[in-house]
Amino acid sequence: MNHSDALARFIHFAELQIPLIEEENMASPELFQPITLRDLTIKNRIVMSPMCMYSSVEGKPTTWHQSHLGARAIGGVGLVIAEATAVTPTGRITPDDSGLWNEEQMQAWKPITEFIKSQGAVAGIQIAHAGRKASRKSPFIADEALPD
Repeated sequence: MNHSDALARFIHFAELQIPLIEEENMASPELFQPITLRDLTIKNRIVMSPMCMYSSVEGKPTTWHQSHLGARAIGGVGLVIAEATAVTPTGRITPDDSGLWNEEQMQAWKPITEFIKSQGAVAGIQIAHAGRKASRKSPFIADEALPD
């Protein structure tokens, strides 16, 4: 079988499997429809939940955050929520968590949120305080080396 025969068979198979439907008759699933919450409209109902990434330096988000959060916005997520972000240095889960207790940190978030918005997504943030268990070490830092 040559290339053009194989392509013709593929097209025939695809047409059998996927009926042709006129676009105006197709209803978009609710997941992909905009949603309005008070005065905020989100382009779809896909939300990236906050994840503790332990990648900040002195509470400031880094280029890693730009890449991680920006990639989700590029991918079509409607609402991108940044990780648990502490309101005080002693309120961080770990010393590697992001914070919003000074102007420097707020300014570090600005290009990230601007990029998320430029992709048509909404930027959100999870404000946090870890209470009495705050400021522990990052979970991937071991107390000691593994035995041989």
